[in-house]
Amino acid sequence: MLRLIIVLVVSLTVAAPVFAVELYPCRDQEGRLFVTDDPGHLPAGCALLGAPSGKGSFSVVTSPHSGDSPAARGAMTAPSRTGQLERARTRIWQHRAETLLADYRRIVGEMSRTRRSRDRRVVRQRLELVKEKKVLLLAEVQRSNRLILRQELAELLAVIPD
Repeated sequence: MLRLIIVLVVSLTVAAPVFAVELYPCRDQEGRLFVTDDPGHLPAGCALLGAPSGKGSFSVVTSPHSGDSPAARGAMTAPSRTGQLERARTRIWQHRAETLLADYRRIVGEMSRTRRSRDRRVVRQRLELVKEKKVLLLAEVQRSNRLILRQELAELLAVIPD
């Protein structure tokens, strides 16, 4: 095992200089970022952001938001993030509703198979807990703006009595 570790360390030490790249980062007048290994490929009027770093070969890379102002990027990402959060919240609510329904069906099945009164009491307590979770989930979804989702989840959970 020790021999394997030594071989890996030596291999990575020898290979490290091969992967090193000399980079020239700069920004143009519009704020777009350019990075290249050849300063001759930089656009005219591009201001270098520092001394080149590393050694090796590299290709030109531009910012994914090239041409957008920082304010426009912020305006575009805020609703996008809000939408992503809303979709994630919707998936979580749907998953919780499906889990509650599956738990309810499983517990009802256990109730029909249970013979002893002590065991039936425990199963009834679990059934009451599922009912409470249903009420809490529906109350949480009720506070959202999504009417269709509220209706879908209410229909799905209608199987579970209050």
